[in-house]
Amino acid sequence: MNAFKSEFSLEHLTLRHKNPYIFVTSEWQKESSFIYVVYRWAVAIFFVITLFLCFIEDWNEPVSFQVKFLLYFTNWAYIISTFQAVVIADLTTKVFRRLCKKSRSNLKCYQVYWLSNILSTDIAFLVTIWYWTFIYNPKVDVLSLANIFKHALNSVVAMVDLFIVAHPVRLLHGIYSAVFLVVYGLFSAAYYVCGGLGKNGYTYMYTFLDWRKPWCTFGICMGLVVIVNILHSVVWLLYQLRKWIRSKYFSTEEDRHLINTIKYVDKRKLFKNKIN
Repeated sequence: MNAFKSEFSLEHLTLRHKNPYIFVTSEWQKESSFIYVVYRWAVAIFFVITLFLCFIEDWNEPVSFQVKFLLYFTNWAYIISTFQAVVIADLTTKVFRRLCKKSRSNLKCYQVYWLSNILSTDIAFLVTIWYWTFIYNPKVDVLSLANIFKHALNSVVAMVDLFIVAHPVRLLHGIYSAVFLVVYGLFSAAYYVCGGLGKNGYTYMYTFLDWRKPWCTFGICMGLVVIVNILHSVVWLLYQLRKWIRSKYFSTEEDRHLINTIKYVDKRKLFKNKIN
């Protein structure tokens, strides 16, 4: 309950953290290690290769058809997943190299990674659930590798990564994913108004984003905003589970002493605030 209450503060709405180095370590280690660097690059390479494979799926089509790859929400999501994977792999490598040299690294880009990771995780789960529930039609859609990468493995990687990383999940950060959905909704509306066509030659990219029926489409967009915030809350609960597993089964005596000290200091601050 205390963890839930503490989430509702302006500080937790920002992308600032007192210890940026927590973004380049695993929950299960104290500092960046070679194994973690290898893991980060394995994830980054996976996303880069699979993004390339998804793009060349339409290689035999005209260029005007290929560039429409960038119109689709699923591809926006996969590009962000690839971006955050490459950014954190690079940051982790730089920090590890400086640790080997016994020097400190300046993590100026950790906020860029944090934001892209929030979007990547939330949207991956949304894409997977929405696609397989409402869009996929086995009679029409081909179950290609690109389809599996973008609509299934994206969530698998996000789930695994969620239990490996050490950085926190803030409950209020769900607003960023909601804004991302709104931006795409506005983009799709503007594209329709400008007379743009999807790959299928229709005036929409997805049947549920048909702006010829504005109120229905608007309602679906708002529903998706609600759903992505629910999914972000689930991600936050999984983060709490990760912390509980870490403290219950893998914490050392030193870790427990530090946790108790932090709790004591927090209680003192709360007591002083009530007096004042």
